[in-house]
Amino acid sequence: MRIIIALVVALTSSAAFAGTSEGYSMGGSIEKFQPEIDRANATGELFRIKGHCQSNCTLFLGLRNVCVERSATLLFHAGHDRGITSSRITSWICWNSTRSRVR
Repeated sequence: MRIIIALVVALTSSAAFAGTSEGYSMGGSIEKFQPEIDRANATGELFRIKGHCQSNCTLFLGLRNVCVERSATLLFHAGHDRGITSSRITSWICWNSTRSRVR
């Protein structure tokens, strides 16, 4: 019976149902990422950054319960508007979403 209980606990733990950066790997607008960021922070579940993670995918570094797999590749660049014009505001949002010890 103890084995069954341990198995149920393991399968229902936050690690078993961790969110991942998959689906966000190519970046995009902040608006695309904010709902997942809010959800992960609200639940406190583990969130894994894995594989290729570029642009706004790196916003996940600011989550309260995040891990980065050793094999992950993170690509950073300055924020920009919907065109190619560099944006200080977007860059500031990205920079400040990253924990200071990661910076």
